[in-house]
Amino acid sequence: MDKKIKILVVPSDHGGCGFFRSTQPHLYIAEHYSDLFDIEIMYHLPTDTPLDQFLSKYDIVHIHEHRQTLAIFTSHFARKNNRNRSTKS
Repeated sequence: MDKKIKILVVPSDHGGCGFFRSTQPHLYIAEHYSDLFDIEIMYHLPTDTPLDQFLSKYDIVHIHEHRQTLAIFTSHFARKNNRNRSTKS
């Protein structure tokens, strides 16, 4: 494989479900398949960069239910949708 697959992981929390469903599986992948995958774990997405621009750096994005992340997605797509509507008029 020429290029590593870049995975962004956004766990729901530091323990419990976020730990067992998001963090642990991806740490395992990073430990055993580091030649194939580049894993980045973030607990909060940045708000100073357009979401589509930020996410475009990754091949796979794993988001475990996360209220802050869902709010960012919702506002991003609402803004994008409103922009698209205003250009069609």
